[in-house]
Amino acid sequence: MSDSTMVLLTGLLGTVMVTGLLASAIVGAYFFGRGRAPKDVRPSDADTSERRLARMEALLEQLATDVERVGESQRYVARLSAQSERAVPPHPESLPIP
Repeated sequence: MSDSTMVLLTGLLGTVMVTGLLASAIVGAYFFGRGRAPKDVRPSDADTSERRLARMEALLEQLATDVERVGESQRYVARLSAQSERAVPPHPESLPIP
C-alpha cells in the first residue's frame, strides 16, 4: 500500500471511531436520563395555580419597585442636568471685552 492510502485509511478509521464514541455517549446519556426521570407525581391543579399566582404577584411587586427606581433615577439626572446648566459660567470668548 502506498503512503497516501495508509493516511486515508487511518483518517477514515479515526473518523469512524470518533463517530461511534460520540453516538454511544449520546445513547448512554439518553438511557441514563430516562432511568432518572421523575415518576408521574403531579400536585393538584389548585395547589399549582396558587403557587403560580403567588409567584406572579411577587414578580409584579418586584417589577413595580424597579420601575419606581428607574423613575427616581431619571428625575435625579434631570435635576442634576438642570443644576449644571445654571452653574456653568459663560465661555470666556462670549464675554464682552472692556
